[in-house]
Amino acid sequence: MNLTCFLDCCHSATATRRAYLRHVDEPPPEPGRPRFILADAALEAAHRAFRQRTGATPAGRSTRGTEAMREITFSACLQSELAFETGGRGDYSRIAVPLLDTAQGTNQQFQEQVLAAFGRNPRQTPFLDSAPSAASRPLLAPRGTPEPAPDGTADRGTGSRAATVLRAVADLLD
Repeated sequence: MNLTCFLDCCHSATATRRAYLRHVDEPPPEPGRPRFILADAALEAAHRAFRQRTGATPAGRSTRGTEAMREITFSACLQSELAFETGGRGDYSRIAVPLLDTAQGTNQQFQEQVLAAFGRNPRQTPFLDSAPSAASRPLLAPRGTPEPAPDGTADRGTGSRAATVLRAVADLLD
């Protein structure tokens, strides 16, 4: 089993809920703004207690290694960055979701399309986190799916249906 996630939230590269926002001294440039909940002491304590109850290792200290990862995570930004929104919608969702409509190829190729769409001076850096072998798998394809053809194209069957579902979810959230 595997899971592909799209995260449009601050510090999403590590997929943790830990906020590092206490040192942000000035507002971001308009027209966008970061969207987050500032973690207070009570929220941090609750997060630590939850991680202890579940036996989770501290963020960034996986004991299984990257090749054992079953999840593929497309994140809005790096662990150290804020995710911005424009017009009430996350910039990552606004840019990446339309690309899913015509996406072909591998997870890495989709990531490269997203990075290109953000332009030369992005406010945030979208990030792909996966096992190295998963980066070359067809986008939104389950584990065990054959590698793409030598020209880099992949069968759109599974990915196209998944893109349709993701588009419907994004439309509901607008």
